[in-house]
Amino acid sequence: MTQPPMQYSQRQLRRCRGTTLIEVLAGLIILGTLLVSVSIARARFLNQWAEADQRLRATKATDTLLQTWLAGSAELVPVQSEGPLPDMPGYIWRTHEIRDPEAQEVQAAVVRVEVFDTTHPNTEVNHGPVQSVDFLLHQTPPKIVLNQAR
Repeated sequence: MTQPPMQYSQRQLRRCRGTTLIEVLAGLIILGTLLVSVSIARARFLNQWAEADQRLRATKATDTLLQTWLAGSAELVPVQSEGPLPDMPGYIWRTHEIRDPEAQEVQAAVVRVEVFDTTHPNTEVNHGPVQSVDFLLHQTPPKIVLNQAR
């Protein structure tokens, strides 16, 4: 048995078309919101990636700087000093000694190297270091010269 074809009234056809148009508009709004969200997330990701890459490069440059300092004698390590970070324009390093009685007991000093980004507005010198490294620096005791009686 075959069923007779269904007859739709003009009113039912308009209502179906309107619902379809509303669904399409709602879908477009959802799709647009999704695309904007993905674009914003991608921009943030790329910004974080660039900052992480800069920090990694600064870490490698600081490591090379420390290797150079520690390869020589302890007197050549610049304590209470600052200068530009090699191969990193806009970055500076600063060193200072940290008082530590336990380090003094073993004739050493704790030296902190801090690296600052002077080009980025959020990490200026006054906003804190990009990174810092503490290391022990051996201090040679002063030589005592005894007068020998003849």
